[in-house]
Amino acid sequence: LYSSAASDVYKRQGYNNLPVLLDEGGAVTKKYGIRFYPSAALIDTEGNVKMLRPGHMNKESLAMEMKGIS
Repeated sequence: LYSSAASDVYKRQGYNNLPVLLDEGGAVTKKYGIRFYPSAALIDTEGNVKMLRPGHMNKESLAMEMKGIS
């Protein structure tokens, strides 16, 4: 699910092209074992978790993680 309000929060922080998933039913949370909020996850096109970190990640940290898995 996508929410423009949630997306606006991230845009104000400098994330211009970051999809936001709202897991209202909890299915994604269960599938990927997310136990903390907020959490950041990088998931490839096959659905494999490449990185999962509890807590907030700033723009620079997220960019470094993305470089490390590409």
